[in-house]
Amino acid sequence: MADTGAAAGREVGSTTPQASPAEVRPTPGWLRFLNVISPGLTSLLLFFGGGIMLLSAVTPQLTERLRLVADVAPIELIEASHFAG
Repeated sequence: MADTGAAAGREVGSTTPQASPAEVRPTPGWLRFLNVISPGLTSLLLFFGGGIMLLSAVTPQLTERLRLVADVAPIELIEASHFAG
């Protein structure tokens, strides 16, 4: 005879054991705060990042800016960054 699970003290169809109330830990306040604020913060960052990309696409390339960046990073790194992004 096959064991259906009911005889073993389990509910039929139950796959995960339920935690008793003593085992459940409350969520810390800072984690609840992050859960509330993260969607709005992410959307604002994406919105402003998209705005920066639009502005940089419509402004002409200034050779002076390229020279300033070339003083900090080699031109090869700048050119390779176009392929990474």
